[in-house]
Amino acid sequence: MIEFNEYDHEYFVEGKSYPSVTTILKDVGLIDTSWFTEGSAQRGTYIHEVLALIDNNTPLMMLDIPADIEGYVDAYLRFKNDVDFKIHTIEKHCVNKELQFAGTPDRTGILNDFKAIIDIKTGVKQKWHGAQLSGYKALINGEHRLRGLYLHKDGKYRLESYKDSEYRNIFMCTLSIYHWKNR
Repeated sequence: MIEFNEYDHEYFVEGKSYPSVTTILKDVGLIDTSWFTEGSAQRGTYIHEVLALIDNNTPLMMLDIPADIEGYVDAYLRFKNDVDFKIHTIEKHCVNKELQFAGTPDRTGILNDFKAIIDIKTGVKQKWHGAQLSGYKALINGEHRLRGLYLHKDGKYRLESYKDSEYRNIFMCTLSIYHWKNR
């Protein structure tokens, strides 16, 4: 059983701590958090919670969706309507004991007849997003394609492809540096 400490982004299995993909990328300097605000982080977390409720079949009329996130929710609903995506997992905690790290891919499933990992973003595309997705793929150990789903406040979305072959080495080097730094 995987336990998750949301505050520290730490995962535990049988009392052993595993760093998250995001913690690793931040620690090694791939993610610049200087422009993050508490408000944007809270908004992103809340949007993810609402989308998980939607994907778990909570009727929209049962959700109290604040006006400032309606556009993001509309964008996600538009994506679900436009694209053939059959969800397998929703924010499922994963641990790779061999490589000593953990994470929570937003969604896995079948996208247009192929396995996919989809990471939902409410901000602009960043260089590190592909490395994050490659980290999630290393957790799952499958033949998944990597996609970033960028939701916009105006109700539009963009589905971006990432090639694991371009980002796998970056994530694995980052993971090695993280473990070296934190021995």
